[in-house]
Amino acid sequence: MQEMVEERWQSYSSNDMLDLGQALFIAQWAPGEQWAESLSCQSLKSLNVLWERGYLGNRAYRLAFREFGATLGLQVHPQSKDSEVWQKRTHALHEYWSDHVFDRDEDITPVMYASSLLP
Repeated sequence: MQEMVEERWQSYSSNDMLDLGQALFIAQWAPGEQWAESLSCQSLKSLNVLWERGYLGNRAYRLAFREFGATLGLQVHPQSKDSEVWQKRTHALHEYWSDHVFDRDEDITPVMYASSLLP
């Protein structure tokens, strides 16, 4: 994993909710490290852009488990876990999907939902 991080962190970008949440989750383990700070900053900026552009529109084009990956990362990362803005957004995503957790599948989505509810 160290090789992958060292090779890619400087050019990291994504517009995928799961990727961005996973980057926050990984970065939380290395506070103060340059790569972790960079990943965190880029991930939070990208998540904010997605939210502000209305990414969270039509459910037909979204995958709940990917969004739960983002909410999981947001809830454990020091720069976002105490943010009122991200807490409200996380709650909104949980509420949005709560009645649709089993619509797509009966494995990854419910597991990610439960993980996100109690990170």
